[in-house]
Amino acid sequence: MAPDLAGIWTSTYEYPSSSRGGTFTSEHQVTLTQDGNTVRVRSFGSPSRVMIDLEAMEVEDLVVLTGTWTEVTDPAGPYEGRRYHGGIQLLLSEDARRMSGAWIGHNRSLTSVNTGSWVLEQVT
Repeated sequence: MAPDLAGIWTSTYEYPSSSRGGTFTSEHQVTLTQDGNTVRVRSFGSPSRVMIDLEAMEVEDLVVLTGTWTEVTDPAGPYEGRRYHGGIQLLLSEDARRMSGAWIGHNRSLTSVNTGSWVLEQVT
């Protein structure tokens, strides 16, 4: 079973943007809630909303979290309130204060699939 991960975390991910010509970073403050091996991540305090639903599994001596993510972007931002979604897999650090891994999901024009890094770090 996964250790208790409930609390406030910082979520940071990188994403490519063909329309803006580069790779960008997005950061959100999020709350993690947990029921057994099911972990829910929800952002707060930002015009864009991030939601992640994960299932934690022990693999040898490590905890791997696998699931789906959704983001509804800032309506006043460059992506005009668009909804994006995809898959995510994270590895939990030994001290259970950091998760790092990668996401996968479609681009704005639905013509290709992108991927990038995603890190969650515990604040409280």
